[in-house]
Amino acid sequence: KALVEAWRLHRNSERGLVRHAAYVVEALALLWYLRRENTRHVHVHFGANAAAIALLMRVMGGPTFSMTIHGPLEFDAPIGFSLGRKMRAAVFIAAISSYCAAQLKRWVDYSEWDKIHIVGCTVDDAWLDAARPIEESSESIVTVGRLSAQKGQLLLVDAYSDAVAQGLRSRLVVIGDGELREPIERRIVEWVPSSIADITALVSD
Repeated sequence: KALVEAWRLHRNSERGLVRHAAYVVEALALLWYLRRENTRHVHVHFGANAAAIALLMRVMGGPTFSMTIHGPLEFDAPIGFSLGRKMRAAVFIAAISSYCAAQLKRWVDYSEWDKIHIVGCTVDDAWLDAARPIEESSESIVTVGRLSAQKGQLLLVDAYSDAVAQGLRSRLVVIGDGELREPIERRIVEWVPSSIADITALVSD
């Protein structure tokens, strides 16, 4: 059954049959571990390979599974990721925002919508309790994240440049690394002369 399911998943995917065959092996390993630990439910993040492995594990008689969808990867290729198929097999789906939930509802029947719950990404009380109001004298703007098209740091640099040209006096700190690091660094040099603004690019592990 798992091999048949893997075949169905691969037909719409760009990831190929070999990779989906590997998912079957990984699902077997996961099933062995879950049975050893007497686990009754599995929750996975993202609707790509992790959800495929969970689905195959379930087909082989494993415990139920659920998943959290963050996007935008799944929204770019919902058919290629067999998103609807995975959602129908899951006992519930956590969507990180109202927009995310709306996108997911496009790929399952109305009868499945009650399985979709909005669960925002958040932090615990210790983090909130330690937070302090931003000082009025602060001139720093900080962004932390993977440097990618999905995060929009290039647009941020453009917007910051426009704001500086209109008189904003501040310091923009970009923390992260990723495939767009070099284009972002070039854009900083091209669009924001050091004489009118201060942008610091840091790299985090």
